[in-house]
Amino acid sequence: GGASALADMLKYNTSIASLDLSCNRIGPVGASALTDALKSNGTLTTLGLYTNGIGDVGASDLAEMLKSNTTLTALHLANNDIGDVGASALADALKYNVSITTLHLANNDIGDVGASALADILNCNMIITAINLHGNNIGDVGASALAEMLENNTALFMLALDDSNKIDRLVEINREAESEEEARRRKSMLRIEWMLDAEDGGAQYEAAVALALREMGRFPDASHRRELLRTLLGSAERGADVAASVETVPRGRQLYSFATESRSEPNVFMKVLRAHPSLCGTCRDIEHKLYPFMLLATIPEAEVGDVMELLLLCPSLVRSGVNMR
Repeated sequence: GGASALADMLKYNTSIASLDLSCNRIGPVGASALTDALKSNGTLTTLGLYTNGIGDVGASDLAEMLKSNTTLTALHLANNDIGDVGASALADALKYNVSITTLHLANNDIGDVGASALADILNCNMIITAINLHGNNIGDVGASALAEMLENNTALFMLALDDSNKIDRLVEINREAESEEEARRRKSMLRIEWMLDAEDGGAQYEAAVALALREMGRFPDASHRRELLRTLLGSAERGADVAASVETVPRGRQLYSFATESRSEPNVFMKVLRAHPSLCGTCRDIEHKLYPFMLLATIPEAEVGDVMELLLLCPSLVRSGVNMR
């Protein structure tokens, strides 16, 4: 057929860079013929196969081609009856492909399994910058997998999915951030906000604390640590509950340490100590026992009541006998 003739031509052609075969009903057989040619073609960079009914078989053949092709950068496969099998095959191919930057899979039959397979590979593939998944059968499981992937992926500038504000916000950060580090920092803040706003809020508080502690360990910048702590504990409505959700002494001590070292705002600092008043008495030397009091006393925003409350929470500061005049 026509697709086979074109395939023969592509085996030897050294000039065509873009080929659009949309709406030609080439089917899986035609797709297979094209993929055989593209395994050796070194000039084609864009291939359009919209609305050709290639199905999972055709998509799987294309996936095999992608494992060896190093010149194709854009592949358009919208409206092709591709399901989870085809999407999973394409995802597997992206483990090896080093050239594809744009993949269009809109209006297919991809469900949660295919979306999760794509999300899994996109956790480590930082070459693809745009992927279109509009009009598929992706549910909450697949959408969550893609959103979780975007928390780490900083290369995607476009991921189109039906009704997903969360994904849109993560992709927007990728587009706007001036560096990978900035993107990761902003995403960690957003993830903490989402955890704290979850319907099962209380159950998510401890997870939000764990994420904040991990991020503060990764990024030593004091201003970023203050911002993380402000997001985590700054809310008047839930900040105290979040602090109280920390059940282990080591984790509470970590919060306390980061709050003091980054000179967090008094309201953040006090929420930690109200929930865990024993923390300031666990230090072995008097200098560190006095540190929270000295910190509050020197922060312009601190209220006298905060300082007095701290002394009541930590009577060891008074018993120390140190002259605080």
